[in-house]
Amino acid sequence: MTLLARAEKFIKSQGPECMPNKYGIKTLKGILKASGLFEITEPQDREQNSVFILYKSKLPH
Repeated sequence: MTLLARAEKFIKSQGPECMPNKYGIKTLKGILKASGLFEITEPQDREQNSVFILYKSKLPH
């Protein structure tokens, strides 16, 4: 699983045109959900009182 925030940072570094709203979706998480190609989990860090988003491909490697 990979942090969604890390992926978003990488995508943005590739070019400003690589934004979710280009596809009519507000967030990268929304794109991952809409594609149906990724498993998304949102575990909670109770110590820091926060939630982080992880994702991984559903496709066989």
